[in-house]
Amino acid sequence: MTAEEKVCYRGLGASTSCLGKGMEESILALREFEVIELGANHHYEEGAVETVERLHERYDLDLLLHGCFPPLREWFILNPASQDEETLAETRRLILAMIDLARRWEVPLVSLHPGFTAYPTRPLGKDPGTPDVPYAVALRTAQESFRLFLDYARGDVELIVENLPYEPTTMMRSPEEIAEFVEGLGIGLLLDVGHLHVSACQMGFDFARGVEAVAKYVRELHLHDNDGHADQHLPLGRGTIDFSPLQRVPDGYPILEAYGDLDELRQSAERWQGIVMNRPGTR
Repeated sequence: MTAEEKVCYRGLGASTSCLGKGMEESILALREFEVIELGANHHYEEGAVETVERLHERYDLDLLLHGCFPPLREWFILNPASQDEETLAETRRLILAMIDLARRWEVPLVSLHPGFTAYPTRPLGKDPGTPDVPYAVALRTAQESFRLFLDYARGDVELIVENLPYEPTTMMRSPEEIAEFVEGLGIGLLLDVGHLHVSACQMGFDFARGVEAVAKYVRELHLHDNDGHADQHLPLGRGTIDFSPLQRVPDGYPILEAYGDLDELRQSAERWQGIVMNRPGTR
């Protein structure tokens, strides 16, 4: 069976973060989808880059990159908005290296998180984190970081930024914050539908109107479900999100980022295909 014959879900991608498996097992399973996004939610894996290169050469994969790839050996959360010089420098180094990988693999789109106003705490309370700073201060640093990334990409790789779910220290949560960030840089948006739903429920704005407000910026979609209280990455239909407003977003490549097994991912794919049958620009 060729790579072309393997694709079952055209016009739809899936993240390697979905299955919670190793890189090779995830990629081979996700060949049913037209695009595979190499996601950030992996345990460290020796030789991950070499694994991707071998499979990419064999199957001529269509790839996207998201967050931080390859998975890191030590716990570290990228923060382009960090006020800590060491954290900021390491974040920038890792993202520039990811842009190098995207260029090498001819990946057309790299999506990044905007950052945090305070550095998140380490697991098990090993680190108290860093003090919170005013949003405007974090925004200025984050946009400085993104200008560095955009200059380094030099038009070979398109960079976009993802909205985050509401928490006291996250950025790009409301439609107004999203517009401020992307318009300040002239870049596109990875609209994470689950993140926007959490923000809408926690901040008190209307989800459908939020989708409408940011639709013109969208270059990619992350699709998963939740109950509006937490970023649960549930299969579509397991939470309370009304996905119908996404029918009015004509652009933006859809990527499933729902956690579960392959059968659950297939069910999410079929649910999404039913939702978007009449979506403008559906591929």
